[in-house]
Amino acid sequence: MASAATTAGITDTTRVSETLEVCLTLMKEEGDGDTFSNAVETLFKIFSNAYNNPKEEKYRRLKKSNKTFHDKVWQYDGAQQFMLAVGCIEMEDSVFLPSDVDFSSALQILQQYHRSQSHPATENHSGMSPEQKAKSQHLEKERQKHLEQMRRMKEEKKRISDQIKADRKEIDTRETKASRARNITKGANIKRFEDIGVDLNRGGG
Repeated sequence: MASAATTAGITDTTRVSETLEVCLTLMKEEGDGDTFSNAVETLFKIFSNAYNNPKEEKYRRLKKSNKTFHDKVWQYDGAQQFMLAVGCIEMEDSVFLPSDVDFSSALQILQQYHRSQSHPATENHSGMSPEQKAKSQHLEKERQKHLEQMRRMKEEKKRISDQIKADRKEIDTRETKASRARNITKGANIKRFEDIGVDLNRGGG
């Protein structure tokens, strides 16, 4: 009989696996087949390098500005959600893969998807077992939920970005007006020779 701790561990692992599968499904919907295959392959290389070289910092810190990483992986919301769900940490200019995170589950799922892309099988929903159908329905519900969450996140990010731009524009406008006002004030305080009693037309001596 399995202990409660073992059962909880299996449940958590299953939940993580389902979340990762949903993220990959979202990623697949964001591009064509080649785009998805390249993203899966790149993610597999990223996690393989980190898994096989736990002490190498260069494999654990990925710069968002890196063209290959950005174009093949980070520009896709599904890929971002996948990496964060695995345990990666997003920083301002990079993504960090902690050394205490086990990437074996991610590697296993990525490998499965990579194989399925290389050797696609024809889907046969009518031949699904009740358990497979239930899992498929569950994944679809999770996918829809994640899509809605991502849509809200995008809207919130856009709102914050637009607000920052508006605030910056308002500050720039104020600074420009203040600078002009200071220049006008300085000009008004300049005294002419006549103001201090000096007659430039009068000869000296």
